[in-house]
Amino acid sequence: MSHPDDLELLDLAAGRATGEASAQARLHVDACRSCLRQVEALRRLGQAIGDRQVLGSSNSLPVETTTPIASRPHSLRLKEVAARSSEGLLLSEEILIAARSGAPELMSALSRLNAHPALLYGLLAACQRGGKLASQSPQAALRLALAVESETRRLSPDDEIALRSTVLAEACLLSSQALLSIGRTADSLQAISNARAHFDQAGAGPFQHALCDYFEGTSQGFAGDAARAERLLKGSLRMFATYGQDHWTGRAEINLGLVLGQRGDDRRAITFLDQGLARLDPHEDAHAVAAALINRGSCQAHLGEYDAAAMSYSAASSHTTQHDLAYYRHQVRTGLAELEFLKGDLVQALHAFGSVSAEARVHGYEENITFSALYLAECHARLGQEDAMAATIESLRAEWPRRRSRNPFQGADSPAIEELFACLDRGDLDAGLIRHVRLYLETDGDRAGIAYRSYRSA
Repeated sequence: MSHPDDLELLDLAAGRATGEASAQARLHVDACRSCLRQVEALRRLGQAIGDRQVLGSSNSLPVETTTPIASRPHSLRLKEVAARSSEGLLLSEEILIAARSGAPELMSALSRLNAHPALLYGLLAACQRGGKLASQSPQAALRLALAVESETRRLSPDDEIALRSTVLAEACLLSSQALLSIGRTADSLQAISNARAHFDQAGAGPFQHALCDYFEGTSQGFAGDAARAERLLKGSLRMFATYGQDHWTGRAEINLGLVLGQRGDDRRAITFLDQGLARLDPHEDAHAVAAALINRGSCQAHLGEYDAAAMSYSAASSHTTQHDLAYYRHQVRTGLAELEFLKGDLVQALHAFGSVSAEARVHGYEENITFSALYLAECHARLGQEDAMAATIESLRAEWPRRRSRNPFQGADSPAIEELFACLDRGDLDAGLIRHVRLYLETDGDRAGIAYRSYRSA
């Protein structure tokens, strides 16, 4: 059977498909990953900008083709939304390719597409599909999100306010993913708050609120509020399951596993991670699968199951290389360094964390810079290399004002870090104190750090 046309896909997304032909189309979509993705994207668009404007009641009055979509008869609205959504998916490919290439290429692409009637739909699809870019290159994803916001505000069509607000909301969600990846947790949470406001302006429904809960729950886990994170993720998981969104259900299960691991409940965490992995496609959901494998490796390592952890990290390494997920490859290296540390191979851990630290600085991965320094200093101390230990902490102190200004969760009132620096000045620094500070920050004892380990969000 050939692929259903755009209008058939939109009918399926809106739940209006009836008859034998529609039943055949539904069977095709269930078996065709590409069509399923398009139906999910159309459903998400319809839920976001409201049934009244995209999937609403019919209007029998004939209109000119220049009439705004929201004012046209039902059948025309459906056809035009379907056509523009399909065009938007194609445009999003061009936009994402340009975003990966760099700022000049992205600006050139947006300028070239300036007058395209489906540009807003293309910007929307680019943000919705930008999760992989956020895992490949968080800085590029952040640049894309900001460019989409600027372009959307410039377009500012009075007849498509709901659509414009939805695009702005999705740009904020993409920003939140990128900001979390580079360690700017507070900024990530602010971006999610902005997304909620835009969705409210668009008249969005419960599915969009569940998306915000999902992303906020993930960020709150790294901010240290594990109880709120778990509550938000469980709520979003229930809503995704209600809407039959297997992809999002799997991602919510993975991030719920992440939060449980951050709370030290590693065994339950592995259960949720495995459930999420079973739902996701390794190619279509490459970055979420990578996150699950890395998180599972970290949980296994902390349970003392070192061989199993090594196998999980090996699978994650192969997966991230195959799908060109540079940021997740960095997290695999971080996890392997931590594994050597937990096994007690301090020389190998010292070497590994040195590489992780250097890479984190090159790419601006904020949280990894701080914790790599603490692991390095502890390794030096336990190996009797006191000068190197002191130099590592001194280097961290030199960078600290900039780092805490970027992440308020690592604020000026962080007693653990300040005590570390005070002990350095007094000459009282040792491995035990460094370990105490590292664990204190990892478990968010004073809400000053990020629950670190080697976890990644999906």
